[in-house]
Amino acid sequence: MRAFVAIDLPSAAPIPARERARSPSDHLTLRFFADLPVESVSAVIDALSEAARESTPFLITIDGIGAFPSPRDPKVVWRGITDGRDALIDLVAGLDRRLSRIGLPSEARPFVPHLTWFRVRSDAERAFAREVLAGGTGPGPLSVPVRTIALKESTLTRDGPLHRTIASVELGNHTELA
Repeated sequence: MRAFVAIDLPSAAPIPARERARSPSDHLTLRFFADLPVESVSAVIDALSEAARESTPFLITIDGIGAFPSPRDPKVVWRGITDGRDALIDLVAGLDRRLSRIGLPSEARPFVPHLTWFRVRSDAERAFAREVLAGGTGPGPLSVPVRTIALKESTLTRDGPLHRTIASVELGNHTELA
């Protein structure tokens, strides 16, 4: 199954008409599984629960913009994480340690805390991406409390991915199955 671990985010402030098609993601991905075996789901939920118990709720601030792989060749335009960045990195490191114990190796690249703002799929989007990256003109900062992390299933459709929460884990507390 295609799945990921994420922090759900509240709806952001109203988005200007020009940027409406580029609304930010409703979640911040902590770990992606292109093909998570169904028989591993229970062990992944246990790993999430263990990592969450060692963390306490914290606040993140989403601010600034950047691009992968680079501002000159943007494929993904993202918003950065300022406040709470270290707590987020620690949470992911704890999760990765537990996932590796159940046979799910860490990502090849280091975790870079970010929120996908939009993907560049056309020449018009590339031009817009270069414009906002050159001017640093992204949405204003958004502070978000992080109280839970969730395991989500992602199903690809013609209209875009559909996400279903499998389990939600409270930091410092317990697991709720969806």
